[in-house]
Amino acid sequence: MARPDPTLGAPATSRSRLLLAAGLVLLVQGLSLFAPMSVLGGAIQWPDSLGFPPSQRLPLLRDSIALSTTGIQLWFMALGCLFLWRALRRPA
Repeated sequence: MARPDPTLGAPATSRSRLLLAAGLVLLVQGLSLFAPMSVLGGAIQWPDSLGFPPSQRLPLLRDSIALSTTGIQLWFMALGCLFLWRALRRPA
């Protein structure tokens, strides 16, 4: 059974504001995925280091543990926001 559109019957201004807000959230979400890539790229040469053997990759992590941790935390925060947004959109 299809769920009803909550914006149907709403005034045009509130629907356009809702669409604008959704667009801004998606834009911020998309851009937030680049933050961990740039942090990890500088810290451990990611994604190039994905093909490195452990003997070469682990010293990179050890030498830049603070930046690596920050990049990974940013990654999980960006993904967490995406999952939270998807979970809140599901019907109860």
